[in-house]
Amino acid sequence: MIALGVLAAAAPASAATVVSGTVLLDPARPVCRAGHPCTKPLAHFKLVFWRRGRVAARVVTDSTGRYRVALSPAVYGVTTPSHPQSGLRMRRITVPRLSHVTRNFRYDAGIR
Repeated sequence: MIALGVLAAAAPASAATVVSGTVLLDPARPVCRAGHPCTKPLAHFKLVFWRRGRVAARVVTDSTGRYRVALSPAVYGVTTPSHPQSGLRMRRITVPRLSHVTRNFRYDAGIR
């Protein structure tokens, strides 16, 4: 009986998953050349995670384009508040029941 209590406390069903990753600006220049990266990390970029029509979380990338947020396991829509119908690629993510998962995004600002 004690072992069951310890096991349940160690892995609750509603435990949040840490979701982290990078947001890249793609393309980062109007003309891309072979041998030169055409992407760059998107610093201070806002992401909004939606679940069932409600905001579940908001996050801003750091100076290197990285973000980190804790979310319950579920399927989420992802937008950016300044341009909800924008060039954000991967607009939907699945968060599994794990301690950590990586989800990277690309943002096309339409500079071509």
